[in-house]
Amino acid sequence: MIKLLPVEEAGELEELCRHYGVAYTPQIHAYIGADESVNAQCVFSLDGYRVELLAASFDDDDPLIPELLIRAVGAYAANRSGYLFYIPDSVGQAMEETLKTMRFEKNETGYCGKVPKVLQGTCRCNDTN
Repeated sequence: MIKLLPVEEAGELEELCRHYGVAYTPQIHAYIGADESVNAQCVFSLDGYRVELLAASFDDDDPLIPELLIRAVGAYAANRSGYLFYIPDSVGQAMEETLKTMRFEKNETGYCGKVPKVLQGTCRCNDTN
């Protein structure tokens, strides 16, 4: 089982932001994989009702990991009045199939979805059985 942990310490958040070239603000949040053998982490911002996935890295060989990251960010946002979910092209290209499956819509700058709609349904693991 893959488990994600929220990064809550400001110093760790700033370090992750530097690593990904993201400007640190008080609206920045992150998740990292609890098991160091699995590469899974993301940085996102939540500003009012808009959540934006700013950076993500994950093992390419497991299609469930990007879905796990997106669901974790979506759940975090939903519990704090987040409604609109945006993922820029620079981040979304590596997980395009997952974004389509999760009902994101592609526009000229990235992928957009409404948090409740994105979180609906079962995970991809149920599609492969």
